[in-house]
Amino acid sequence: MVKYVNCIYYSMKSRKKYHTEYYKKNRDRILQQNREYRELHKDEIKAKSPVYRKKYVGEHQEEIKKYQHDYAVKNWKITRKRAMSTPEGRDWIRNYYCHQRKEQRIKVFERLGNKCCRCGFSDTRALQIDHINGGGSTENKKIGSRGIYKRILSLDNPNDKYQLLCANCNWIKRVEQNEIKKRVRETESSQMN
Repeated sequence: MVKYVNCIYYSMKSRKKYHTEYYKKNRDRILQQNREYRELHKDEIKAKSPVYRKKYVGEHQEEIKKYQHDYAVKNWKITRKRAMSTPEGRDWIRNYYCHQRKEQRIKVFERLGNKCCRCGFSDTRALQIDHINGGGSTENKKIGSRGIYKRILSLDNPNDKYQLLCANCNWIKRVEQNEIKKRVRETESSQMN
């Protein structure tokens, strides 16, 4: 059994000193070995060079994007945590979810007809999802707007429970069906007097 107590690698300083002296003594032999290695392994070295990598990425861009997407989906907790650690990552995540919500909203509006059921108004900035039988605020508190979107997209016939109304028609319906909260009704009645 060999004892390594008196070994030349006992401390970092002595290890560094040993390698420096060894290189000085054998410099020509080391450089020759390096040249021979580079000659024998040209293809491997070329594959690791930045120019080759750039060319490879350009040719295989779709495969790389697919791999990165699959990795991000599989390891979403790690990638989200890593992204949240920088301001750019937080902005990217915020923009990503904003884009997802907009796309989902467009799909929901298309499913419900893309126009107001009462007056036919079609500007999506003023269209709102209305619960035909009321109870929208309680459902929104329970599952949120994204949950409502998912429910509408999953239903076979969402027009039985939901409809699209413009903001004006939605408020008119609320007043007609007495769906507005007590505080709003009191302010309306005081303004009429």
